[in-house]
Amino acid sequence: MTLLFLMLLLNFLPPTAGLAFMKINPLKAAMLTKNWQGLLAEVDQKVGVVPELGGTSVGMMRFGPELERRTLCKRQFERFHEANLGLALADKAEEADIIAAREEIPVLRIAGYPRGARCCVYACLTSPATMTLLEQGCHEDEVDGEVDGEGKDDNGGLSGWWSVLGLTVNPTERDADTIIAAEVAALSELCGLVSAG
Repeated sequence: MTLLFLMLLLNFLPPTAGLAFMKINPLKAAMLTKNWQGLLAEVDQKVGVVPELGGTSVGMMRFGPELERRTLCKRQFERFHEANLGLALADKAEEADIIAAREEIPVLRIAGYPRGARCCVYACLTSPATMTLLEQGCHEDEVDGEVDGEGKDDNGGLSGWWSVLGLTVNPTERDADTIIAAEVAALSELCGLVSAG
């Protein structure tokens, strides 16, 4: 029900400001994800002052639903970092070997199929920041050279089909409604890129 609502909402939302949403290279995405992993570790502990101990600060691990959510976030950031670092290393290979190296990234083998060959990363770095790992493709009738090798047409829009492989939101954001709104805005912006294509 929630997914259906989000998809209907995407049809009525205009794309967000295009200046904030941009394509970034996998190495930058990997470095930003590594930074976010550090932020996630910082918010994993709750710090409080204990009067019985003379007013000293004490840290304790989160528990309950928040701990479960943070554990899932940690796994998501690990996979997102591994995918982007793998893409960045594959892009350093010889020109003829880049696609083969991208297809060998273990975390981008989904249901037994390699998904790394046509992956790219889009980011919105305004608060709350999001990053989207996207697989792009082109329609079979567009292979005649109108679309560049990255699945973009001459107008800067996405052409053909695309599939979201990962969508992350800055880990310091904890409000579920804000996280959902950031995810919807990222998907809306991607839909806007497809419409421009």
